[in-house]
Amino acid sequence: KYLKAYCVMLDVVFDKSHNLLYLLDIINQKDNSIINDDMYMKCEKINDFSTQTRYPIEDFHEPTLEETKEAYQIALQIKEFVLQKFKGS
Repeated sequence: KYLKAYCVMLDVVFDKSHNLLYLLDIINQKDNSIINDDMYMKCEKINDFSTQTRYPIEDFHEPTLEETKEAYQIALQIKEFVLQKFKGS
């Protein structure tokens, strides 16, 4: 949700999507100075959490406690990143 909020702040039109990598690509089109490989790697790591936990499929992988903690930490980092962008605008 924070990446979507940043898209709105940048006045970027985007499709309804849970794909974090897509959102980073959209943001990058407007502001390519802020998204780096580290952010892409983090979002790639948690990208499936946004859909698999809501819409489980037959071969659903239930995340371990460690994977869940890591995903949570990454989500907090993304939140902080976006909040810093709001403060700087």
